[in-house]
Amino acid sequence: MEQIRTALAAFPNSPELCVLLGDAIQLSDDDVHYSLEDAEQSYRRAAELAPTDPAPLVSLGYFYYAVLDRTAESVGFFEKAIALGGGDEAENGLAEAHAELANLRDDVDSRPAPEACVIC
Repeated sequence: MEQIRTALAAFPNSPELCVLLGDAIQLSDDDVHYSLEDAEQSYRRAAELAPTDPAPLVSLGYFYYAVLDRTAESVGFFEKAIALGGGDEAENGLAEAHAELANLRDDVDSRPAPEACVIC
């Protein structure tokens, strides 16, 4: 992790290093110095530095989908990445997110309706 921080100090405008830092934070057991918010901030910084690069958006999409469990919000990141030429990784992420959202809707639709409450 510190090697990435050192590299970022030398190259603070590197979107690739920002994505790498976000990935490293996610995989790290060091929750004393780093948090998931730090990972998100790193991905968002990468997206700001490279607004036409789909890679940071794909990372944000998977971060929202798989880490934060905010699937509905991940869709927008994947869609924007696809629009920028994100390719298979972005398309697969979008398909996974849509499938999970469909499963959630099916779960809700298959629940029995609550019985009416009658007050006498």
